[in-house]
Amino acid sequence: MRPRDRPGAADPSERRVELPPLDTSLLGGFRFQCRPGCGLCCFASPAVTSEERTRLLQIEPMLPIVDGEGGWSFLDHRPNGGACSLLHDLRCGAHTARPAPCAEFPVTVHVSDRAQATLVFSCPGIEPSGILRWADGPPKSAPSVGLAGEIEAARREWLRSGSVRELERHRVRFRPKRGEDSLQELRRALHDSLPWPEAADFPPEEPPDAAESMAELPVTFSPSHGRLAFASHPGGWMLLALSERGEEPRTLAVVPPPDAPPAVSSPGDRVLRGYLHYLVERDDLLDAVLAEAAPAGPLESAAQADLIRTAATALSRGSVLQRLDGRDGPLDAADVWNGIRATDAEWLDRPTTGRRF
Repeated sequence: MRPRDRPGAADPSERRVELPPLDTSLLGGFRFQCRPGCGLCCFASPAVTSEERTRLLQIEPMLPIVDGEGGWSFLDHRPNGGACSLLHDLRCGAHTARPAPCAEFPVTVHVSDRAQATLVFSCPGIEPSGILRWADGPPKSAPSVGLAGEIEAARREWLRSGSVRELERHRVRFRPKRGEDSLQELRRALHDSLPWPEAADFPPEEPPDAAESMAELPVTFSPSHGRLAFASHPGGWMLLALSERGEEPRTLAVVPPPDAPPAVSSPGDRVLRGYLHYLVERDDLLDAVLAEAAPAGPLESAAQADLIRTAATALSRGSVLQRLDGRDGPLDAADVWNGIRATDAEWLDRPTTGRRF
């Protein structure tokens, strides 16, 4: 997963902007509990503000913090797709001083016409029961469980970012409200005619080449194999076991992706339908389509194509993970959920017309 964009510290004297409230409706009904022995969220390079940088360097003076373009700073990860330099034996060495992206995870915030909080489903601490509530379309509102601290951290970061300078650094441009009705109508149409992958959509686009950039590989967590990355290979998709310390990844298997829609059980079907309905309500979906240089036809058609690509990728990765575990047959609910978790963070990393905090 690419690091989330974060600016340096804001000057307290800067003019503040009246911000819309953080919309947390997409967090309702989900349960979260951090999974011991996982550490997947730490295989990244979180951005840090100048205040966070100062606190972290007081804890670990030799911490590798790199400067990016425009004054951005990032906590560097170890080589070969390794973990953040603060992770030691799957425990954070500066947990109480961790940067905002770490404190918020698995919550993430996208800003376009509003600031919308959503979940990063790559995190294995999120229970799939929450997505099943969406299997027949948008469900009734419900409280989330186990996310209070992460939601509060996201709210604090959103309010902290409310100065002219920081919004400019994030390149935030709130979308005009006049198009809201048409966007809602489009969402209703997508819910009513949920697109579904067909034979022509398989195999989906292959993952990146490990030789080019380990940081770009989609990652996931497997109870049997730990942190995994998907990479392209002449024989199919290569599954790599990632090391916390950044040692050379170990190849677990090379598994060809399905060249036709894999068989899916009825419970698995409902998990995927729930995920697609959820994606329709994420602002990222339409904003990613609008960010394309040449969207494929009308906005609704382009959004349908995007949902189909995502579904085909999730089913394919679920199938590959199933075979990695030595199993075969129709994908059950757990297999489909594994494919979604192996796909979602990559989906969220796409460029959009909005901005991710």
